[in-house]
Amino acid sequence: MASSKQLAALKKLQEFFRSEIQAEVQAGFARLVQIPDSHVIDKLRYYGSLSEGDKACLPRLLRALGKRILWVRRQNAQTEPYRPSLLLQMVAGSKLV
Repeated sequence: MASSKQLAALKKLQEFFRSEIQAEVQAGFARLVQIPDSHVIDKLRYYGSLSEGDKACLPRLLRALGKRILWVRRQNAQTEPYRPSLLLQMVAGSKLV
């Protein structure tokens, strides 16, 4: 179990990343578009093709997926390494948002 000091540090880190992501979105991904990587460019194109409703839902979906990944890692930390197939089974069988 994490101490209150660790939880406070984690919350600050989450707030930092959340504010950085929001700033990047509001700036039209000004920093990300400078990365000469086809995977980054493809993801930005995909995001740009989404409807406003889908764009609004995307952060909730990513949070839900992130929570699932952390849960799977915690559940299997003592017994086996992280398995993507297990994560996919869990996500497919649950209501994410």
